[in-house]
Amino acid sequence: MRLIRNDHIDVIDILLQNFPILLLKVNQYGKIENLYYRNPHRFISFIGQDFLQCAVRLLAHEEYSALAQAYQDCYEQKTIITIRCLRHVDCRLNVNFLFFQFNPLAEGVIVLIRDITESILLEQEFSSATEQYQQLIQEFSSAMSNLDMSLMDSNQANRRLSALYRISSVIQKKMNKEQLFDELLDSIVRELDYINASIMILDEHNNELVVKAVRGAKKFFRVPVGKGITGYAALHRKMVYVPDVKKDKRYIMNADGSCDVLSEVAVPLVIEDQLIGILDVQTSQTRLIQQYDLDLLCSLASQIAVAITHILYVDQVETQAITDGLTGLYNYRYFRAALSAEFKRSLSFQRPLTLMMLDIDYFKTINDTYGHLVGDTILKKISSLIKNSVREVDYVVRYGGEEFAIILPEISTDQALNIAERIRVEIAGHNYFAETDLIKFNGITVSIGLADLSTAQSEFELIQNADIALYNAKNCNRNCIRHYKQEMSSRKVGDDYAF
Repeated sequence: MRLIRNDHIDVIDILLQNFPILLLKVNQYGKIENLYYRNPHRFISFIGQDFLQCAVRLLAHEEYSALAQAYQDCYEQKTIITIRCLRHVDCRLNVNFLFFQFNPLAEGVIVLIRDITESILLEQEFSSATEQYQQLIQEFSSAMSNLDMSLMDSNQANRRLSALYRISSVIQKKMNKEQLFDELLDSIVRELDYINASIMILDEHNNELVVKAVRGAKKFFRVPVGKGITGYAALHRKMVYVPDVKKDKRYIMNADGSCDVLSEVAVPLVIEDQLIGILDVQTSQTRLIQQYDLDLLCSLASQIAVAITHILYVDQVETQAITDGLTGLYNYRYFRAALSAEFKRSLSFQRPLTLMMLDIDYFKTINDTYGHLVGDTILKKISSLIKNSVREVDYVVRYGGEEFAIILPEISTDQALNIAERIRVEIAGHNYFAETDLIKFNGITVSIGLADLSTAQSEFELIQNADIALYNAKNCNRNCIRHYKQEMSSRKVGDDYAF
């Protein structure tokens, strides 16, 4: 079936490389006549169906009403109608934000659908960051007024206020997680004369504190909540000051039983009654901790908790933007950026690069027979099998639907063929009964296409060649591997795999 006129294909390809969009042509009878997407077979089942009936199955009542009204107005009034942000919660409870534009035709409507989830999440993150920084400034003002200057001489007071200001300035800088942790600890050690300092983040799943950054000696990089001085502070969510650690049984000694510090202070990092982690500092014999030191650490901890919460949220948003929600693999957006970088690097340094495309055979039959929940379970398991069959430096991507891509830097054709065979055998030989707990699947297989750097002048051509090789594998009884050769038959626009 033809999708979009051939003279538009190049323009649309460029558009799809930069924006995750779906184009639908709906005829005068309300039927979806044509579509275009980077993986058209993912939506091929919509061809010939009623557009509004598809929408009512996918959307909640309020979402559907707004969409139906916009479509009707466009068709009847022959005017462009835009829904700038439609909030949609899918069957897996993932929240997505979609942009719709309805463009009138003489006999029908062109519907443009764009996923704007990443943009909306970044806007929300910016709004959240603004609120958090306002809170941070308030904390700074509070810290200034709460420090008891009467306990210090003028030099001490000036030094502590200067340290508080400089550390607060670090917190307000725009930086990534590693930079924030490093600069914080550098400032704390340098400005406040602690010999050891660490930031520990709570791992809620394992109920442990994990050291994310350290200055000085820190022997233990994972501490169970409740164990040691830091674990005790985390469990009780209160600051723990130990003047002499040798006299405190909670202190975790070095492996040889030695102890090279005098005092330790563990301060919980808490925001909105939620424990984020611990700020831990230690002193030597020459540095005695005073009450104003404890007050200063408490004030800093409040600001650090806000900053860490903000940076972890940014990290989460950035991860979500490049990660497939179901499988945890990289998504198509990240794939294009990674492939572009690796292609340029391999070309510049004359190094091998291979792209592998992989498609689950007859996956639509599995979904139609056993349901999408079983299909999702199989997708997750196959994703895990693929990831465990390649190196850490390789990029494993959910390309779309049941199709995967693997970028293999520094891998020759022969090596790639061995990797592909290992993946094929691993998937074909796996017992999926334990994962689904519903029915035993025999003979789930994959077809694999390979293309290497020598076959392509651009990353787009490399993708095209790997896809052609995959297309040939699908047409050779499946469950096989094909390496791209120029004489291979290419897939025509509108062709789809026979599921």
